[in-house]
Amino acid sequence: MNEELNAYQRIWFQTVFDPYVRDNPNAYISYPFFLGVSETYFRSEKRIMIVGQETRGWSGYKPDWSIEDTRQWAIDYLNYQLRYSNDQILREQFGRRNSSPFWSFFKQFSKEDIVPSWNNIDKAQRFVEGKTMGLTEETEIKLNCILPDLNKTLFQTEVEITKPNAIVFITGPNYTVTMESAMNLKEGSLKEAGLSYQNGCVDITEITGFGIPVFWTYHPRRISSRRNPLNRDEIVEMIKGQIA
Repeated sequence: MNEELNAYQRIWFQTVFDPYVRDNPNAYISYPFFLGVSETYFRSEKRIMIVGQETRGWSGYKPDWSIEDTRQWAIDYLNYQLRYSNDQILREQFGRRNSSPFWSFFKQFSKEDIVPSWNNIDKAQRFVEGKTMGLTEETEIKLNCILPDLNKTLFQTEVEITKPNAIVFITGPNYTVTMESAMNLKEGSLKEAGLSYQNGCVDITEITGFGIPVFWTYHPRRISSRRNPLNRDEIVEMIKGQIA
């Protein structure tokens, strides 16, 4: 899987991302995040792709980083967070395990033989004066364009290659534009899903057309609010019940 991912990630990097960065130096784009999957995921019969907003704190653009090394970092970090690996080297590299709302929610899916992969809807961020900031809508659309000679985006290809049994977007309504672009959907398609504080999570399977259950939730920091009738535990159990 990772070799297949590498091929399309390289196409995206060379034909979409790198040219955009070179042509827009004032956009201050960070180095991109690259999805990778572990052996645990590869062997599992129950897989789920968890899609976050962006890699918070991701550092500035470094053209000397390789796709393979960056992807391995993501695999190692996920394995460490989910306790699939207690390697001493990883302990020294990552330190205390992440207990943020995102990762606390994420870890709840790694139960009952379900193995998650970690992806982000925005592959990069802006990195301005030492601080990370979200991408502009213009940049989101540019970086999520159709790959050359293909009728699909990088995200669509990632789903096709990794073959999850379900997808969960933990992105909230502020990332609607980049979600629609990444999934090659018609502009405004996700509005009809009706994601709100009141429901906390909606089924967008029919809209996305992946042929597997697809859910869209608010960021876990918002889900934990008392204003939401659905709490994290209920959302997780509802989604896990849809995984074949």
